Amino acid sequence: MPFVQVKCPDCGEELTIDDSKLNWKCQRCGSVFNVSYAVNRSGANQEFVSANGILTKYHGSAEEVFIPDNIVRIGNHAFENNKNITMVIMPESVSSIGEYAFLGCTGLRTVIIPRIGFSNNFQKSTTGKSILETVDKFQRDAQQKGVLGTVMDMIANNVKSKYCIENGAFGGCTNLTSLELNTEAEQTDRLIALHPEAFSGCMNLSYIRIGKSIRALPDRIFDCCDNTVRIEWNYLSLYPNCCDDVRDRLRQNRCLCCGGEFKGFFTKKCKDCGRPKDYN
Repeated sequence: MPFVQVKCPDCGEELTIDDSKLNWKCQRCGSVFNVSYAVNRSGANQEFVSANGILTKYHGSAEEVFIPDNIVRIGNHAFENNKNITMVIMPESVSSIGEYAFLGCTGLRTVIIPRIGFSNNFQKSTTGKSILETVDKFQRDAQQKGVLGTVMDMIANNVKSKYCIENGAFGGCTNLTSLELNTEAEQTDRLIALHPEAFSGCMNLSYIRIGKSIRALPDRIFDCCDNTVRIEWNYLSLYPNCCDDVRDRLRQNRCLCCGGEFKGFFTKKCKDCGRPKDYN
């Protein structure tokens, strides 16, 4: 259970409270107060300000930031314009990163996100089917039901666009060079959608490692990265439009992962990274 230190808004007593609760009662004066209000009010004295598992603000000065393992979401603008942080490591409890959460963090160089995304079972229908199965049924029905079908299709597309890394989450992180995303997630246990502008302006990304649970990337999501970028992802050949440099490598018959030339007569391998040509 997550606990934080706050002051009672009425009497000023220092309290330890459970920030997953909506309200809390002060044992000194007996007043009942809103937990989110008390946490945010006391935030200046805390490194991590959170409420109900959502990290709303970071007040620390560390260069390497380890997100607490009780956090389930990085809130909108939580680290915006923090120039000190160079590395962020997130726990497996984090399921989503809000809009502009790390916008303008120009000192940030390394981001490690081991297991982001929503469980495929995170909203069960009465039939026991997952949300993705229900959405697919909506879209199949939409093809045959005219105007009603159009409405159903809009609903289905809205559900599928529930981003776990939202618009501008790492926007303008001009010195971000290394990204590890879902490398610890099982192949089938995550519902993941990345906003096309989630990494906009990350022009120095040179190493991207993506786990098998991510099976699709939006077009041009990594267009801003360094032209020598190395992308390790099992489905890269299916989504070369995720990066302008990968599209160029495909046209030039080079290694999609690193851009190297292939060598060998029978089993061709990249001369730079050693990956076989049929890996991609």
